[in-house]
Amino acid sequence: MTTSPLAAEIECLQPIVVLGGDMYGVARKPTGPMTLVSALGVPYPMRQVASRRVWHEHWARLWRDEFLRRVAARIAESRGVPGDLVVYFLSVLVPRVEGRDFGEEATALPIEMPKAERRHAPAIDLAAFAQQTPPPIIPDPALVLSSRVWRLARIGTQSGVHVRIDSETLSPAGEYLPIRVIDARWRVAFDEVVNRSAKTCLERSGETSATSVADALDELRRTGAVQRGDLLFFGTTPPGIGHLMPQHHNVSLGRTVSGDVALATTFHVAPSDAGVGGLQVFEKSRQGVWSLVSVPRGICIGSGVPQRPARLDPDLAVVAYLRWAATRIAVNERFHEHDGRLDDE
Repeated sequence: MTTSPLAAEIECLQPIVVLGGDMYGVARKPTGPMTLVSALGVPYPMRQVASRRVWHEHWARLWRDEFLRRVAARIAESRGVPGDLVVYFLSVLVPRVEGRDFGEEATALPIEMPKAERRHAPAIDLAAFAQQTPPPIIPDPALVLSSRVWRLARIGTQSGVHVRIDSETLSPAGEYLPIRVIDARWRVAFDEVVNRSAKTCLERSGETSATSVADALDELRRTGAVQRGDLLFFGTTPPGIGHLMPQHHNVSLGRTVSGDVALATTFHVAPSDAGVGGLQVFEKSRQGVWSLVSVPRGICIGSGVPQRPARLDPDLAVVAYLRWAATRIAVNERFHEHDGRLDDE
């Protein structure tokens, strides 16, 4: 039998006592008034390992990436079209990015960025939706042991396994509940939040109709990219996310860049962090087709790369990084510090 995610999460902590929404695990030495007594009468001091709030936040953070992926899949399914990343790009990412100021920590260089075309689709805060994901509901008070959950009751007996809190005694009462049952109930609640969030995204992104998605897919086939404002989705393998570079004279390319060069990286619905696996340069031809450009010396942005702003979701953090990097390159007027200079050799 496959171990459930919930069982795996608490396996290393068992036994666990849940009391007042807080979780208590075995301590090396007495740290509080709670003690777990085994069936053989061996006492184990207990300490708090997670509050109700910490448990909720941990579980929402643990499943946030999966939440984003499933929301994107639900949106694609409802549209009846292929390419869930394109749908996610149109329905979720673009409205959240357009007109957004990421702050000085993300774009701290003094150069004017191209203004995105204003749209009326409201920004969607998927982070708030993800926070609504409920954690698994474990009975309270309860004892979690060997992937089973026993309800605890104040029945006064001190025979067998029991929990002592000062002068009070809590003992298992009734039948145990397997962790897999609690996990199954949580999965149903998780799917409900995913479906509700996807429905809200669709309702609030009225401009992203089935026709809009079809037009975007046609644009992707014709030009190799979907462009909305200064944000681009590239149909490469794997797909890429890009940001237009500000207008400037680029020494590396030997010409003026004006809305036809973008800095890009691999696109994931929910990357694990803001780190970019590898920057690429895309250029638009006179026929409007985007293609990858080979940069002889690679891309060197220099020192002072900003850390991911803690307040940004991973997908927004990648966009913020691309915006910052595109601005830095435009200020330097080259992709590498040695571009346009004679080699010493």
